[in-house]
Amino acid sequence: MTHNYRCDELQQDQNDLRHTQVVAQEDTCLVLPKKGEFKVWNFDTMSQTPLNDPQNKRTPILNYLVDYKDKNKKLKLAICITIYNEGRALFKRTLDSIKRNIDEFKRKNLLEPEEIAVFLLCDGFEKVNEEVLEELKEIFQSELNPYVRKAKISKTIKDAAKHNAELVKKGQEPPLFPDLASYVLYHKYKHDTDETAFTNLVVCIKAQNGGKLSSHLWFFLGFCEYFVPDYVALVDAGTVLDKNAFVEFYIELAANKHVGGVAGFMSSLDDEKDEPSKWYTSLAKAPGISLISAQLYEYTYGHVLDKGFESLTGFIHVLPGAFSGYRYEAMRNIDLFSEYFNSIVSQKTDFSCPQGNRMLAEDRIMCLWIYCSKGKSYSLKYVPTAWAWTDLPNTVPALIGQRRRWLNGTMFALLDTLRNYPLVYKSGHKLGVISFAFNLIYSAISLAASYLGLGLFYASCWLMFSSLTNETDENTTFTAGGALANTFLLSVVGTVYMSLLFKINEEPLRIFLKMMVPLMGVYYLLLWGVVIYFAVSNLKWMAENRETGLILDDSIWLAAFIIVVIASHGVPLLFYPRRTVDVIRGLVSYLFYTPLYVTIMPIYAFCQLDDLSWGTKGAGDHILKGNEKEKKLYQFKDFKIQNVIIWIALNIFVGFGVIRLNELPSTRNQFLLWYGGLFAAIIGIKAIGGTIYIILFRLRRLCCQSRRIRRIQERERSRRARGAGPVQTEVEVPLSNNTGRA
Repeated sequence: MTHNYRCDELQQDQNDLRHTQVVAQEDTCLVLPKKGEFKVWNFDTMSQTPLNDPQNKRTPILNYLVDYKDKNKKLKLAICITIYNEGRALFKRTLDSIKRNIDEFKRKNLLEPEEIAVFLLCDGFEKVNEEVLEELKEIFQSELNPYVRKAKISKTIKDAAKHNAELVKKGQEPPLFPDLASYVLYHKYKHDTDETAFTNLVVCIKAQNGGKLSSHLWFFLGFCEYFVPDYVALVDAGTVLDKNAFVEFYIELAANKHVGGVAGFMSSLDDEKDEPSKWYTSLAKAPGISLISAQLYEYTYGHVLDKGFESLTGFIHVLPGAFSGYRYEAMRNIDLFSEYFNSIVSQKTDFSCPQGNRMLAEDRIMCLWIYCSKGKSYSLKYVPTAWAWTDLPNTVPALIGQRRRWLNGTMFALLDTLRNYPLVYKSGHKLGVISFAFNLIYSAISLAASYLGLGLFYASCWLMFSSLTNETDENTTFTAGGALANTFLLSVVGTVYMSLLFKINEEPLRIFLKMMVPLMGVYYLLLWGVVIYFAVSNLKWMAENRETGLILDDSIWLAAFIIVVIASHGVPLLFYPRRTVDVIRGLVSYLFYTPLYVTIMPIYAFCQLDDLSWGTKGAGDHILKGNEKEKKLYQFKDFKIQNVIIWIALNIFVGFGVIRLNELPSTRNQFLLWYGGLFAAIIGIKAIGGTIYIILFRLRRLCCQSRRIRRIQERERSRRARGAGPVQTEVEVPLSNNTGRA
């Protein structure tokens, strides 16, 4: 029920707050006893009432919820914005970019504003930036007074907990999520660009912080189960969308009923100009090597090769929660929520450390269950023409903190995917079973190579530096080549030691990284120089001996493998020629920060397996609950130590074993050939698959996009003519305007 505070109560609660004026309170406190079944929380009687109870004050949000059911409306697209402690500017540019997308939906005669709703999920009053609450006050025209809510919130939670305990004693059913009561508001947000365009904005401010996963719980189990939209889209506060981003998602989903989820291209924002980065602004900001440039290259390379290759097989391992879209039917068709929301719904505290790390990659779990939906043949696709820009970590500690969660979650989620491979046989896939198997085999080989990467890399350094200095003696421990290789070994030992003792937010580790990252960056640039030297010298040897009829030596194959790897890193230039400056400068930065990506990040992640926090998005202590928290933490630490020891031992065995095997007459000089072939195969397969997918996507777009849009428009007009939703005006949009970014 709506809060109806008396003036004296309001004044008392705001003695130490700034805004003391009495304003109309137009929000409603909702609880979620069951999926899709909201109840109004009455603070006077400490009870729950149905939404349509006549005693409830008909606030705008209650009118919106009740009228939706009474008038049999249809919601086509539900957009979820999750916000933690981002500032006002980040929130506004995200909301403004969504408004531009809604304008494009209307202009292109695809969806009417009434068929779209935006749900802002705020993760607790105490965590949400006060500037955002002030912005919401302006949007809702003083209908929201956050200071009153902050003053009342602690008492509200305590009263609710007591009430739930009393319900349990009486044998009654308490709310499913008593600690996630939320204040919900609704506003029809008019657009300045078009008087007929508006945004259905629903703001859900959770009573207390529960993490991003609990925000998604409110969105999926609450609002989506209530409205049952055709499609849903996820975006983080601070992400800026191209005006056609969600339009491209919608076209891909609406044109093919077998597409269960989509992801787009993400890049970086220009921090100073608060706009998507252009080649000239980024060049002016960072003319040399920079961490942002390295990430820009990583994102470009990853989207073209990783997402492209996975899309060709039909299964993308992860659709990022910061920018993705889903067919809601695909999510309702499976037992997703028991897996995706397992840590919240079940309230279990007996999960293991691997299960806890798997929970850090909940979006990967969602992708697996969608692809393996029983009796369905859903695929997951990358949409290169859907663009978004987001803020990237601009410091090494911030980036490591983010990637620690990504790496650990990815590893355990992939192991879970491999274990659950038989689920695909219950789906409706036919050829998709084969492509899924190929995808997982490729991923398993990549995971194994990454797991043993330190040992393999150390052996490679030893052999290349020894060959470079012409050291062929059996004992090369104290030679120049051995010393250069042992430099890498010392850096690994130091990083493991510091990562076990300190967390990324502690000063000793930060000082260590400040020294280690640039030193190892120079070391890796030297190593890349050696690699290029090997390639050039072997090509030169082949040219000089062409007329002698000599058969290609193993070194020529090695040179060919090196060329494949280098050429693969240039693939993004084929599809994004306008980003040539960014890609080239980013490649140099990426090579410099290679030790950060392939050495320091994996070491820190493995040494922090017992850390289940969410990196840059706040602590994850809410995952551990109950009286056995300390015992569970000790169990996690034991698991970490055991796995770190096994991991180090295997890498030592592989590294030194390869070096010794290379000295045997029967296997001499074979390791670099086989290792180079494995690495080139991993990169080359991904590059070929990604290239094929992007080419096919662009050909299909060139030939079929206009017809697909017309078919969607005709279907929507037919549906509205039958009375299932608002009737829109007949406006033909030039099909040439439907092209998105290349």
